[in-house]
Amino acid sequence: MEASSGKLKPSLTIQNVNLVNVYSGEILENVEIHMVGDRVFHVDHADSSLPLKAEKVLDGKGFYALPGLIDSHTHIDVYATPIEYGFQALLHGTTTLITEPDEFVSALGFKGLKFFRKLVRASPARIYLLVPVIPLDRRLEGSVGLNLKETSEALDWKEVLGLGEVAAWSRLLAGDNHPLNVIKLALKKGKLVEGHTAGAKGFKLSACVSAGLSSCHESISFEQALERIRKGVFTMLREGSIRRDLAQIIPQLLSKKISLENVALVSDSMYPDDLEEKGHMDWIIRQALELGVDPIKAVQMATLNPARHFHLEMEVGGIAPARYADIVLTRSLENFKVETVICGGKVAVKEGKLLVERPSIA
Repeated sequence: MEASSGKLKPSLTIQNVNLVNVYSGEILENVEIHMVGDRVFHVDHADSSLPLKAEKVLDGKGFYALPGLIDSHTHIDVYATPIEYGFQALLHGTTTLITEPDEFVSALGFKGLKFFRKLVRASPARIYLLVPVIPLDRRLEGSVGLNLKETSEALDWKEVLGLGEVAAWSRLLAGDNHPLNVIKLALKKGKLVEGHTAGAKGFKLSACVSAGLSSCHESISFEQALERIRKGVFTMLREGSIRRDLAQIIPQLLSKKISLENVALVSDSMYPDDLEEKGHMDWIIRQALELGVDPIKAVQMATLNPARHFHLEMEVGGIAPARYADIVLTRSLENFKVETVICGGKVAVKEGKLLVERPSIA
């Protein structure tokens, strides 16, 4: 309130920039973005009458400003530490990661989850957690996993958005108490339950959704994606190191004029060499653009859409008052090369170089 009334000086202002407004679907020219601390507090066309003199000013002439990118389904405990993965993601405009530490929990149980949480807090990127549903099937595997009490405690952590992907959907539909109990627990706490419904269709897919599964990232064909979209499932399309599904799905979604409002672009994880050579969410957006997705819609699929699904729309996913000041500057929405990244109101990347120091986790 003090900042908006002119009583508090902005810590950072971007002037003369073209704003990609993901809320209205417009590109607004000659806009000023004012930040105080880690939040945006005013966005509008330049107005000399406003008493807003910033401590630091960036000239955005010739640039497009868009929200920090979100990878809403990934696994960052497999190939690198969350800290190093966060640095590489930031270089490519990804300021928010939503992840579940399957490997840590499989090997170390609750101890592994708490250690991963400690690492996440030291990452330069904004990382939210999902609690893994492990073991998937106690009859067939020896994972340490989590018991119900540990799952309950983790679900109460501020940075936890819900349960990770419930891969054992067949066990769920068979009435297995383990997935049923953790899903009931999460829903009672008002948390999301993420899905992994590979192979489910028709009645079985409907049963999964009725049980509380809210999303799926396993579509490998247009038909599978369309069924999930039509059933109200938040549909995540993968384009990463493990699978590349966009080419099999996006063209037909576009030709059939299917709404993309409940669809997101995700990586499902990137190998370290792919992060360096290809990029991260910036590269995935470029793939979507090559397949014909409108640039604003492609940005929405990696920002506002996942933010809304995870109930984070007042925190991330757009450049607007009260949101975190996570902003990407690029000169072209077609080539989509990340030039500058602001994370939490601080310039983290400039001309492809990291400006953030590596923290100690001791």
